[in-house]
Amino acid sequence: HHHLAHKHATHNHKMASSATPHATTTNLPRILNTLHDQDRNARKNALTMLAPIVRNSPNELATLALLQSLVHILDHDAVEKCRTLAADHLHALLQHAEPQHLTQLLPALMPLRVRRLGPAPDEPAEGRRLALLSLLERVDASAPAALAASAAERSHVLSGGFADPFPDMKRAACVLAAALAASQPRALEPHCLALARALAPCM
Repeated sequence: HHHLAHKHATHNHKMASSATPHATTTNLPRILNTLHDQDRNARKNALTMLAPIVRNSPNELATLALLQSLVHILDHDAVEKCRTLAADHLHALLQHAEPQHLTQLLPALMPLRVRRLGPAPDEPAEGRRLALLSLLERVDASAPAALAASAAERSHVLSGGFADPFPDMKRAACVLAAALAASQPRALEPHCLALARALAPCM
């Protein structure tokens, strides 16, 4: 009797495990629609529910529409937790996105980064500033052809990173500047003097 009960429980567990991805996929359109809900808790819950799908099926989720929605949340949502979740999801999805999608995201991403990370950043949370700089690094690695089009904005972001009081931000900005100088020296050349001046106090 105990053996049969254990076998039945195991069967039920397997059914639940196999049903979970299907249920999550079925709910995906509703989750995505809720990202734009007026209710802050609904948006936060939708972003939380996205986490396992992003983790398990990033290629399916790396669509331009979702990436644009996440960038919008990162830029405009008043709820700190929503902005943090959006940054996490973007970081996970950008490496799976098509290069042309990344290029299309740049017009929204770069002004956001300049405001949040530039010499007078309006992002108070140091962990989120670091996450945003990491997003920039991910875009650069995935779509290097887009670098030249936004070299001036990147210079402002890097200058802000050099001046940031958070040591990890300084380090990350230096790593990113070195990578940019190696991959796109011509695009960065007009901004070298400004970057050197911004970097000098850190030396």
